[in-house]
Amino acid sequence: MTVRAVVFDFGNVIYRFDRNAFIGSLASDTGKDPDLLYKVLYGSDLPLLFERGEIGGREFFERFSEMAGLSLDYGAFVRHFCSMFSPVEGMEELVREVATRLPVGLLSNTNEVHHEEVIEKCPVYPLFSAVVVSYSVGAMKPEREIYLRAVREMGTPPAEILFVDDVEENVEGARRAGLQGLLFEGPEKLRRDLKKLGVLP
Repeated sequence: MTVRAVVFDFGNVIYRFDRNAFIGSLASDTGKDPDLLYKVLYGSDLPLLFERGEIGGREFFERFSEMAGLSLDYGAFVRHFCSMFSPVEGMEELVREVATRLPVGLLSNTNEVHHEEVIEKCPVYPLFSAVVVSYSVGAMKPEREIYLRAVREMGTPPAEILFVDDVEENVEGARRAGLQGLLFEGPEKLRRDLKKLGVLP
């Protein structure tokens, strides 16, 4: 099937993320137990509410701070919160290469802080014809609505859009919405897959 546009996930595709890096950084700065911080945050519904756009950055920070007994300022928290991200080696080059041949887009389950402080600042961000993020849409992968938003914003028929994600459930969600789906298993494997699909020479 012909591919006329490629839409990438962000986390663990373009940039990897490591929650433990964030928690470790926060624990080191505050003297709090990292296991406790992890359980307090990721055992709650705060991350989901944040990624759905039901709460904003300040409320997320204030509610987590109250739950965990934190006393740092918002700016410091944001720096720790964004420290979980680092580039996936080889992906910047690969996205740039694809973008010279086809329109590219971004579709991510994320929150406003990570979008504004990490995603928008990554080197390939200006290449994206469309950026669809869960907190803005109010829907999350693998829900159908968020894929259809990406289709509308890309302006390409869904059957001609290839969606790349590291989570099989999200790839299947894309397929159910009529897109082509490809599981990300590293830059080298992705390059081989894109060549097989005729996206890259």
